[in-house]
Amino acid sequence: MGADVVATNADGFLVVIPGKHCADGNGVGSQDLRRFGGTCFAVREADVAAVVTTSSAAAPAEEYAATCGIVCVDGGALAAWTELAAPPPWQAGGSEHASRMSTA
Repeated sequence: MGADVVATNADGFLVVIPGKHCADGNGVGSQDLRRFGGTCFAVREADVAAVVTTSSAAAPAEEYAATCGIVCVDGGALAAWTELAAPPPWQAGGSEHASRMSTA
């Protein structure tokens, strides 16, 4: 159902992530986000939905993600997160779900 990672973080939140390996300049498109957006919350009941890519998301895809509360994690943010140079992207973001998590 469009997820490569389904995990519970240390705070008990269900995190659902599809990973997208894309070449530079060939980012994640709206169709990918719409497909994931249709299942992440309604079917999987995610507390956090994040799309992680080695590239970036196209502008329309980022707009859709922001509307739905999906966090987009590009290659730079992914590197910072994995090197522990930044908090998990959903804690740094401004999505509805990130805001809900920070107050929980």
